[in-house]
Amino acid sequence: MAGNNRSTAVTSGLRLNLEGDLGDGLEIVGNITDDYIPVQPDGTTHEISDFDRIFIQLKKDPYYVTMGDFEVSQQNSRFGNFYRNVQGVEIGLKNDQHQASLSGAVAKGKFHTYRFIGLEGVSGPYRLTGRNGERFFFVLAGSERVYLNGNLLTRGATNDYIVDYNRAEVTFTARHVISSASRIVIDFEYNDRYFNRSFMAGKW
Repeated sequence: MAGNNRSTAVTSGLRLNLEGDLGDGLEIVGNITDDYIPVQPDGTTHEISDFDRIFIQLKKDPYYVTMGDFEVSQQNSRFGNFYRNVQGVEIGLKNDQHQASLSGAVAKGKFHTYRFIGLEGVSGPYRLTGRNGERFFFVLAGSERVYLNGNLLTRGATNDYIVDYNRAEVTFTARHVISSASRIVIDFEYNDRYFNRSFMAGKW
């Protein structure tokens, strides 16, 4: 890299994707990179690639073991719905009849639900605050769930909202008119770099 009022620098990076058959029905899938977090992808698109995930998964039907970065979630349940981005180990089985897993990990961020009322005619940006009123943190990319008047929205410049993950700001697109009657709820995970939390989960 080179530019005005700065010295010349050389940067390099490693990105390794693994996928193959180790024999006897054992498969391996993996992604290894030396990219540094909090480098965050752009939150203006609908899809965000898992570029910052470092993981290796071994599969032998119906069993699998995942080591590294992965998502633990429980959706469409009447009780106990959740999702977390974690680093650790997950052991499980999955077939047409059964699905079960056991995870032990460290949560990559803290989970928080931020509720507020919109400002008349202001689409944003709206600055998020943390669980204890923190204002200086970054939001984990893709972890947010944005609700407007109870309706789940879709990220993307041509959809409902965009996110600046490094500044923890959400801006709504022209598809929605924000008013003083707009009820906005945002679930998200964030990292303020203070400490990590252990996390264990089971699903069946």
